Amino acid sequence: AATTTTTASTTSTTSTTKAPAAPTTHSTTPTPSTAARTTTVEPSTVPGCAASLLFTHHDNDAVEQYLTLVNSLYPAITRLHTVGTSLRNRNMVAIQISRNPDKRDLLEPMFKYVGNMHGNEVVGREILLHLIAYLVCNYNMDSRVTQLIDHTDIYILPSMNPDGYAEAQTQGNCGNSYTGRDNARGLDLNRNFPDQFGLQTGDLQPETQAMIRWIESNPFVLSANMHGGSLVASYPFDDAEDGTARYSATPDDDVFRYLALNYSRSHSTMSLQGPGAGPCAAYPNEYFPNGITNGADWYSVGGGMEDYNYLHSNCFEITVELSCCKFPPATDLHRYWQENQAALVNYLASVHAGAKGVVSGADGNALSGAAVDVKGRGHPVYTTARGEYWRLLVPGETYELEISADGYEPVTVSVQASASTSAQLSSVKLTTKTGLSTTAIVALVLVLVVALPLLVFSLYKWHKRRQQRKNLYSVLRDSDFDQSSFTKLTQIEKEMFMNDSEDDLI
Repeated sequence: AATTTTTASTTSTTSTTKAPAAPTTHSTTPTPSTAARTTTVEPSTVPGCAASLLFTHHDNDAVEQYLTLVNSLYPAITRLHTVGTSLRNRNMVAIQISRNPDKRDLLEPMFKYVGNMHGNEVVGREILLHLIAYLVCNYNMDSRVTQLIDHTDIYILPSMNPDGYAEAQTQGNCGNSYTGRDNARGLDLNRNFPDQFGLQTGDLQPETQAMIRWIESNPFVLSANMHGGSLVASYPFDDAEDGTARYSATPDDDVFRYLALNYSRSHSTMSLQGPGAGPCAAYPNEYFPNGITNGADWYSVGGGMEDYNYLHSNCFEITVELSCCKFPPATDLHRYWQENQAALVNYLASVHAGAKGVVSGADGNALSGAAVDVKGRGHPVYTTARGEYWRLLVPGETYELEISADGYEPVTVSVQASASTSAQLSSVKLTTKTGLSTTAIVALVLVLVVALPLLVFSLYKWHKRRQQRKNLYSVLRDSDFDQSSFTKLTQIEKEMFMNDSEDDLI
């Protein structure tokens, strides 16, 4: 396996606040079978930075070694996380980059990039490694990068499918080879997530299960899943109910179009498409206006990860196709980084687009699980344990947010969406309901529906018994009777009135 080498010295301890100046770059040592494909191409990501990376392919060991190196150089702003393990027990390692990685600041949004879901689509894997280098090397050096790291909890998973990559790395060509696309069991991970229409493929794989746990256990706000084979930013829904290729819009279609356009227009060429000017020679008639598409309108994908994010968490995710060539030669990697650098940073920054705030009760205590919805959409996000919410919206537009929680009066607030990390908070206090709750009203109605007929029947029986008693007493008043007659009448009374006591009769 290729290895990562470094000549970084003890000066790396100062990298917690400022990028070290050691003119060291990192690469892999090519094996004979991959030497031609891993030819190093200068320059590196950030020349002069100890975490800078050369433009070459990095195998699974090299990726993990590089992430470990970055963490050792920048311990104050990075942490390593094992999201899960693959079918063949390879680690799915993500790096966290944040000003305070051990404790997320209140209202600091969580963002993630995921690469290499298809093992033979490697451009995303490589440019995410270079994005890591770019971010850590420019912390406290570049104002925008510093602001993003200070106000965003960033997670980058270079490879979701390390088993697939291990198979694909023997190919290294732009042909139609599918070697390494699937996981080690031969299942496409982007068809394996639980699907809204039941169109997923196969049992849940270890890689899929790991991603589901990661998605559902963290309040991610925004994400992008990096693929290859075309040049377009694709947004949900990724499938249609009948499995055909047609537009399948989410309730947040305007937001997803904004997010996809943010990436495509920041990319060097992605948005420059039109009739006769498609991005990929292999598909001369295929082009995407403005470089974006609704996923299902392109072709229907059941069991996709971007739909799962949207339907099962607060996270909005798009899929970015980065290159016509799925496994290009190393000589092309520098160009792909240059084409995507601005788009990667701008898209990351869009995690701050919209409205955010804290929902609390009248007593000031945070409300967990409160629903925050855009009026008329029916797709709420839910507050964290600290009462936080982030609602992605199109900057500059005005929206009505409906905020509700069990036992509290709902509130509607008007917000103007912002794209700034320092946007004004739209925090809300909910008051406890003073009347009957919806649940209590429903219960009362059910009780009445069941109890009212019984009450009417009981009143009828009571009235009938009263009339019978009056008739019996009338007979007693108008008749001469002895003790035996009284005893007989008492017996009749008891049978008629369900064993009323003799005292009551008298």
